[in-house]
Amino acid sequence: MASDLTKVVESTPIEEIKMLVNDFNAELHILNTGRKEVFSGDIVFESGLMQEMTMTLNPKFHFIANDNTDEGIIDFVDKNNIDLLVVLPKRHNLLSRLIHKSHSKQLVLHSHAPVMAIH
Repeated sequence: MASDLTKVVESTPIEEIKMLVNDFNAELHILNTGRKEVFSGDIVFESGLMQEMTMTLNPKFHFIANDNTDEGIIDFVDKNNIDLLVVLPKRHNLLSRLIHKSHSKQLVLHSHAPVMAIH
């Protein structure tokens, strides 16, 4: 699962993720990517909350640095033979949508693994 680790309690559909992992007897990898200089205390705090929420699933956390978020996620998926990439898309305002590309769309278009978006 790729997550930006912001407002995880409000933005993570934890019951759906638990059901998905349990139904498929899957291994859960939680991936956060960013620039080295941007990793902050908030990320540490939010990852702790995510760990509490997913504790029963025995998740593996991965923090990677890459200036291109989409490229970093796709590279991680390929190198770790991930079978399904779950993304948690965020809603953006009109200005943000005009300026920034959709990470979810880029992942769907360029990933070799299937991508599931859970809102």
